[in-house]
Amino acid sequence: MKSIDWEAELNPLQYESVTYDDGHLQVFAVAGSGKTRALTYRIAHLVRERGVNPRAIMTCTFTNKAAKEIKERLQELVGKDSKWIWCGTFHSMCVRMLRLYHESVDVPHNFQIADTDTSVSIIGRVMKEEKVENQEPDAYLNLISRIKDDGLWPDDPRVREHRSAVNRSNPKDDSVVRVYAGYQKALKAQGVLDFGDLILYGTKILKSDVGETMRAKFRQILVDEVQDTSSSQYEFLKALALNDDGGTVAIYGDDDQCSPPGTMVDTGAGDVAIEDLVRGPLRPVSKDGVPQSATRDFQIACRHHEGEMFTFHMENGCYTRVTPHHRLYVCSAEGRLRHEYIHPVYISVHDNFLVRVGAKLVPMPCVKIERGWYVGSVYSLNVPTHHRYLSDGIVVGNSIYGWRGANFRNVLQFSKDFPEVKKFILGQNYRSTQRIVAATRALIEHNVERHQKEMFTTNDHGSPPQVDIYDSDAEEADAVAARVKDVIHVSDVPENEIAILYRTNFQSRAVEEAFRRHRIPYEVVGGFRFYDRKEIKDVLSYVRLIANPRSDADFYRIIGTPSRGLGDAAVEAIAHKA
Repeated sequence: MKSIDWEAELNPLQYESVTYDDGHLQVFAVAGSGKTRALTYRIAHLVRERGVNPRAIMTCTFTNKAAKEIKERLQELVGKDSKWIWCGTFHSMCVRMLRLYHESVDVPHNFQIADTDTSVSIIGRVMKEEKVENQEPDAYLNLISRIKDDGLWPDDPRVREHRSAVNRSNPKDDSVVRVYAGYQKALKAQGVLDFGDLILYGTKILKSDVGETMRAKFRQILVDEVQDTSSSQYEFLKALALNDDGGTVAIYGDDDQCSPPGTMVDTGAGDVAIEDLVRGPLRPVSKDGVPQSATRDFQIACRHHEGEMFTFHMENGCYTRVTPHHRLYVCSAEGRLRHEYIHPVYISVHDNFLVRVGAKLVPMPCVKIERGWYVGSVYSLNVPTHHRYLSDGIVVGNSIYGWRGANFRNVLQFSKDFPEVKKFILGQNYRSTQRIVAATRALIEHNVERHQKEMFTTNDHGSPPQVDIYDSDAEEADAVAARVKDVIHVSDVPENEIAILYRTNFQSRAVEEAFRRHRIPYEVVGGFRFYDRKEIKDVLSYVRLIANPRSDADFYRIIGTPSRGLGDAAVEAIAHKA
């Protein structure tokens, strides 16, 4: 376990957030500002300086990768006692609780966790039984996952509000209610839970008699990437943390992206000020830049903002204002949306935006970007499915995380549910060199107004960024391969310390072909995962069926693997007999 000089190893704001001991806290951080460092050092300070029992600490994050990194850092900072800290994703925390207290929510001790294929298979059979044919099973699975992200059980009347998502021509269609109920019944009969169930049942445990035991156990709760949390995960947090006997919650994440009052949003029947959208529909824009039918299926939230505001002026005189971290798009000369940027500093003058001219959306260059200071109300939108809309006649994006079930309102709601919360903003960049930061600043030299609150770094100068332009993707890939060979053989850099980043998966093909031509070994990160391979899934289905003979989904998968010459009627007869 390393020795720690708290003031020397942390900047003043990090130190203040780490040592804060007067209630709940909320930490917002810019990219590369040491958010994970602040979180892990706070845990170390709790254990080493304040004498908090490691068993009383729970740390929740969004991904297994983030959880692994936090655990590794805690091992160094806390030592062997770090093994007693509950650290993992929300789903893994719920799995641990369910293994311990499964009886309190009527779940078998050996419950299995369904993967996507299993869930689609079960829903397909439920649809067949219910004679539902208006959508594919995976469409219902996506919808049911969203419903579970909202924290709704099948018998909740609010499930009916999702009916139009599967049958817009008949809003009274109750197929989603029947399919969801049948799906849950089938899961229960087979002793299986899906990922959404883990959070629902975990929250149910906390609302049972066992909840008092868990609340008494965990006195310090830390949540990383809080903007990623869904409504159901936030309900889990509240059920665990809301008590009157001195527990503390610390949340870490990014501020929401918002627009100020007066921003005009396209409704399909004219523009409406964003603050008045609660009384009217909204018209989304697809990923192909095509306006869609107006919908009321969106969320809007209001909060107070004191900070930067960016104004983007187009060639035709229209402009829109957004806070930092707003999702923005530039497009090609043909109007294809090709890039999205989370922070406006990555946009430059002459970048094309998709702008409404008359009844059409056309590419148009940005001619001026202003950066100013704003104090007042701002509004956030979450538009499911398409995630894009017209703001002041310009295509922009909605909540960064809403597309994967996250609810941006959680960040706004936290200060209401946990009053007197202390807020910290971390602004020093530790990830980039001075030349990288300087290059970023160069992109915004044309800004007329600039607040002095800027990202900064004390890192080394580093090598200057190099930008090369090529006539084709093949020429570009060959140049990358040649540069990699040079780095390996001339600079003596190990192959496993070189990374090639590309924006979308289809771009990997040219790079892979170039690497094969140049005989450079490589690994594609994020391709087919081991457990996604068909043969692995088949073997796992045999194993799961042995452990849980009630698993119909695994039975249906293995009954025809290898082929046994059985038709559908024979398979159904065997299933019925079993």
